Order: sequence, then C-alpha cells, then structure tokens
Amino acid sequence: MSSVARFEYTADDSGGPVVMFNLATRLRITSAAIDGTPPKFSSASRSARSRQKAQGPFLLIAASPLEPSTGHQIEVRYEGSVIRQNRHRRLLRR
Repeated sequence: MSSVARFEYTADDSGGPVVMFNLATRLRITSAAIDGTPPKFSSASRSARSRQKAQGPFLLIAASPLEPSTGHQIEVRYEGSVIRQNRHRRLLRR
C-alpha cells in the first residue's frame, strides 16, 4: 500500500525548522515536502543513506525556520501495511 498524507501545520512560537512525527513500524517514508520543498530528513531507525528504510519517530527539517502562527503545507508519502491476514484469514493489526 502506498499513501500520501497532506495537511497544514502551524508552527509554535519557537520558530524552529523541525517537525516531528511518529510512524507505525510497518510503514516506510518514501518522500516528504514542507511548503513544496523537500526537507532534510532524520530518523533514528534509518541507515545514513536510505530514506526508504525510515520507520518509527522521524524529523522533517525545513531549510529555514518555520514562521510561527503561519500555516505550512506538509506532505508525507509512505508505503507498507499495518494490517495482515493470519492463517485463518482473519485480519490483524500489526
């Protein structure tokens, strides 16, 4: 399964460039954008060279601080599945 999450994010008064997310361990980030621009990407569970391996908590780091009290468009593309079928054909959450 591949999906896209798009939403508006309003930065707090800290004015920093970082947006933090948590992702189910069976899902992988394939790309992201903040206001249409690809951000830097950081995840404790990914290898240094492979964005596709990202799972769990991750950070999107904008090129410049996000303006406080202003809506910013965030897009995250991801793939994977959080549902599986057991041998009795029952659907289970992973």
